[in-house]
Amino acid sequence: MKKQPLWTILHEDFYLEMLGFLPSFLDMNDPQTVREQFQLNYWPGWNPMRKHWTFDPKTHILQYNGDVGPLYPLASTVLRDEKVYFYEHAFVCVVQPNGDFEVARMD
Repeated sequence: MKKQPLWTILHEDFYLEMLGFLPSFLDMNDPQTVREQFQLNYWPGWNPMRKHWTFDPKTHILQYNGDVGPLYPLASTVLRDEKVYFYEHAFVCVVQPNGDFEVARMD
């Protein structure tokens, strides 16, 4: 049976339903990584934007270089040792234990 990870709301004006189907793409019982599960369960798959992003590991703020303002996390979850943050405009950031991260738009 599929077991979805618990999501934590990080902004007072955000509610879980705003995540849409995103929580259903992850299964705690599946040994695959977050990236692999998103690739398998989300169409068109996990397509990270490889350049020009910065992520602050203390504040979890995401910034696209040259963009007007930062993105603040709205919700987060943990799948084993990987952290997943959800932002405005359907940006999702997956952070590895060593601090490496990938950002994709999942709308």
